[in-house]
Amino acid sequence: MVMIQAVVLLNIHLPLFNLLSIFHHVNDRGTKHLSSLVINKPDTISGNINLNNEFFADTYYINPFVDELDNLDQKRENIDSLTPSLKQLGANQKLLMCMAGDLFNNNALIKGVKLFNFQFSS
Repeated sequence: MVMIQAVVLLNIHLPLFNLLSIFHHVNDRGTKHLSSLVINKPDTISGNINLNNEFFADTYYINPFVDELDNLDQKRENIDSLTPSLKQLGANQKLLMCMAGDLFNNNALIKGVKLFNFQFSS
């Protein structure tokens, strides 16, 4: 079950690009849940934002099981996590940034989000 914790609307005016995002947070205790940061164009129905499975599709998590090993131990404290993901996005879209996981089971300190956009040259 994905628990959406925070949502931010972004307006990026770039041509087709790749986006590497790194989500940095510290959990008070292990949660046994994978945390993630997803940026994508949301579906809107009658002006309401719909976060369905397509919103989370095609986001590639980079080594999620290696990064989150410390998070499996629920007795461990102050678990520092860097969760990278990669997404290819289209030009001039209104984007939604969504942080998901069990971030606020006890308490999580969100230390930052870094976004790196780049294009592959042929």
